[in-house]
Amino acid sequence: KDNWLVLGKCKEDSPTDPHLKIQRTWLLGEKTQQFALLLDFSYRGAAFDYYLSPATAFQGDLVFYPGTYPLRAAVKRKEQKLTPVLDINACIDFSDFLEKYSEALALNPFILQFPFLVKNLYFNANMEVFDKEKKQIPLSRSFKNNYELLALSGGLPISLFGEWNGEKLVPLAAMVENKVYPL
Repeated sequence: KDNWLVLGKCKEDSPTDPHLKIQRTWLLGEKTQQFALLLDFSYRGAAFDYYLSPATAFQGDLVFYPGTYPLRAAVKRKEQKLTPVLDINACIDFSDFLEKYSEALALNPFILQFPFLVKNLYFNANMEVFDKEKKQIPLSRSFKNNYELLALSGGLPISLFGEWNGEKLVPLAAMVENKVYPL
């Protein structure tokens, strides 16, 4: 039981079935600082089960699927909508994130997408993302909102949330001045 912040959502087509759509919704517990992945499927245009908008929050109970590093969850009970609170324990730089990612992979080597949450990230004129130590973070080619990120940052450091696949980042939200901006 926690207050859950909806950080981001990603929809994609199934690589094996053209009629199947996949939706991943990422949550973060306010008290527990636990990430949760709501995995949802739609076949032939059927509605997804979870209609949670990024940058919103709710109080509720989640049930995590068993595993040594549980990420995937299901909503057991959703009580009330809340005003999002951004007291988030983000990684301080890319090296800190990679250390947490390595620890998670050691416990569960089958993680395909891992929640990326790092603060104090910068953008340069080439639309590259890098941390305060000047370590560049490779972005997925599918990400097309570079100018939106540059505008949100205004040249200042921001926090970024997304999905890390072990090689590249797909940004899903930026956090600026205690507000979540879906990308």
